[in-house]
Amino acid sequence: MAKKRSKIEIHGLEARYYDLLLAVATLGRYGRMMERAIRHMNIQPDEWIADFGCGPGTNASRMARYLGCSGKVVGFDIGKEMLDQARKKQEHDPHLQFEYQPIDEPLPAKWHRRFDRVLISFVLHGFEQPTRLKILQNAWMAIRNGGTLSIVDWNEFNLANQPLIFRWMFTHIECELASEFISYNWKQLLREMGWQNCTERTFFGGTVRLLQAQKTASR
Repeated sequence: MAKKRSKIEIHGLEARYYDLLLAVATLGRYGRMMERAIRHMNIQPDEWIADFGCGPGTNASRMARYLGCSGKVVGFDIGKEMLDQARKKQEHDPHLQFEYQPIDEPLPAKWHRRFDRVLISFVLHGFEQPTRLKILQNAWMAIRNGGTLSIVDWNEFNLANQPLIFRWMFTHIECELASEFISYNWKQLLREMGWQNCTERTFFGGTVRLLQAQKTASR
């Protein structure tokens, strides 16, 4: 069976102009949606937040606006062009820090139980299922007891019930792995992994979701 294509690793011009291309492709709706999702995360001023697959650091900057003097956002990514853009943001905001780190590999021990929250935004759907579960396990290790996992990604929905233009874009532009991603019951999977108190808030007619869960005990 041929391996499905992921679009998580972005290079070249697409990486350097990622935010602009995303804004144009969605007529500005993606940025507004992320602003709303981050607002609903209820970030506290003293939180330490890990941004898994932080890209150019735009969402990290959005979250940093809610932080006080002791708060921090640490973004992890493997794309050189993305990290170059993110580190330019870091120069102007002491709340930001960016590190080269594959999120599907174990984080160094210094990051274990260091964070109050992990954000994974439009990243999980780009991996095959066993790797997605590894990423969630890494998030578990990174979060303190009582901390929160925040996932912004595609919701579960029947693609056949969506408008024709949406189906065409989803199957021709989106990562091939996304069609499989939307078939899973992610609340159930998170509960099976030990996450509790799952909540959700949906956007874009229910096709996108902010899914949050808590780490309430060590395994």
